[in-house]
Amino acid sequence: MSVPDWLEYVNAAGTAVAALLAAGAIVQSTINSNKNEKALIRERRIDFELGVLADLSQLNTQDSNVVTRDARMKARAAMLSKDLIPITRAAFNLDTTPDAYASVEATSPNRSELRQTRPDYFKKQIETEILAAITSRLEDRA
Repeated sequence: MSVPDWLEYVNAAGTAVAALLAAGAIVQSTINSNKNEKALIRERRIDFELGVLADLSQLNTQDSNVVTRDARMKARAAMLSKDLIPITRAAFNLDTTPDAYASVEATSPNRSELRQTRPDYFKKQIETEILAAITSRLEDRA
């Protein structure tokens, strides 16, 4: 007994539809995988930045008498983007935004008048900036 022609056409159409659905599922799966990968990278970046900001905050509370404090703060500030902590980066003469550099230069006393290190002079502004950056990153995480 032979299969009717119309049934073969229906079978072929069903196979084509199934193939299209499978291709659509593969495309959707790839898109979701890329989104998840980007979200994971973003989350890891935020975790890294929060760790560095916590280190900076702790170091900022120490006196400049603590050996290598300024060098460790500078190294950690260099790990973060210039848009995240511009005043802190300017206080350590790192690449920063023009506004932050101009602000630090305008408010910084002359070297001869400076009785403390430049980061100590801007300690309060650095603390405020770090806390704002931590808050910003925690909001980005949510």
